[in-house]
Amino acid sequence: ALMLSAFWFLVRYLASGSRRHAIAMWICYLAGFGALESMVVFPALAGLYIWMQRRRDLALFAAAPWIPALIFTAIHQFVIPRTASTAYTMTFDAGMLRGLGRYIWLAIGPTQLERFLSPEWEPAGIAAATLAAALLAVFLIASARAKNWMPAFFAAWFVLWLAPVLPLQNHI
Repeated sequence: ALMLSAFWFLVRYLASGSRRHAIAMWICYLAGFGALESMVVFPALAGLYIWMQRRRDLALFAAAPWIPALIFTAIHQFVIPRTASTAYTMTFDAGMLRGLGRYIWLAIGPTQLERFLSPEWEPAGIAAATLAAALLAVFLIASARAKNWMPAFFAAWFVLWLAPVLPLQNHI
């Protein structure tokens, strides 16, 4: 909720120039670090949105929002004790792309119907997910051709939100 609130206040700030929206965005953004580690991606999301929608305002996010994210990341990496569980072992290799593909496949459609119904439903779930993926790809391509970048932004939102967990290849 804090990520969405921070983003909403950013959009409101860009539309109105209201200082109170900027302050509310910063409050939500900074409070988000106490709720979820993934808040570190907010500067990338905000920067991408500004770049796609209002490039003239990109200087607003040249450095400032990255500072808390980098500080939080450094504290998280070097101060917080590590757990012995292999589920939280970070691995930076091509397996991250496989993990991203798995997350996308799980999110795009009912790929695991057999877990909730019965084994004979598995082909229907896979077919529905495949159709949904094809339709989403067509939609993204058509939107890009029409110079409507918001669908691409939200696809990037999905990927960026997952970025901090992609190195945790033993934990999906």
